[in-house]
Amino acid sequence: MNPAEKPIGYWLKCLDRLIEDGIDGVLHDEGLSRRHWQLMNLLRTNPADPAAIAESMRPFWGEGEVGLDDVVRGLTRRGWARRGNDGRLELTLQGETAHGEITAKVQPVRDALTDGITTEEYVAVVDTLRHMADNLAKVGGAFSHASGPRQSVAQHRAEHS
Repeated sequence: MNPAEKPIGYWLKCLDRLIEDGIDGVLHDEGLSRRHWQLMNLLRTNPADPAAIAESMRPFWGEGEVGLDDVVRGLTRRGWARRGNDGRLELTLQGETAHGEITAKVQPVRDALTDGITTEEYVAVVDTLRHMADNLAKVGGAFSHASGPRQSVAQHRAEHS
C-alpha cells in the first residue's frame, strides 16, 4: 500500500509509537519515561489535584503502562514533586531544575518531529486532530459495539440532526 493510501489511524498509531520510543529512549538512562516527562510538563505550569492529573493524562495510559501512582511516586521520591498545602501536586525547585535538564534531552526528539513543518502547518494539524476528536466525543458511544450495530458518521448525523 502506498503511504498516501494509508488511513489516518495508521499514521496516528505510527507517530505515537515513534514519539513514545524517541522520548523513552532519551530518558531511559535517567530511569524516566514519557509519562514522567508529561507529568512534569503539566505540573511546571499548573499544580494539579489527583483528579485533574488523571483526567489530563487519561489519553496516554494504556495496557502495560506504568500507573499514574507509580509516576507520581517516582517524581516525589526524587524530590521533584510534592503535595502542596492545598493537596495539589506541584514541582519543587529541584523538579524545576530537573525539568530544564530533561527538556534539553527531549528537545532533539521534538525538533526531529517538526523538521520541515512550518508553525502554521503544525497548528493546522493539531487543530484538525482536536476537531476530529471533538467530533467523535460529541457522538459518544454511537459507534461502539455496546450501543448496537455500528453506523456511519453520516447515519448518526442524519438521525440526530
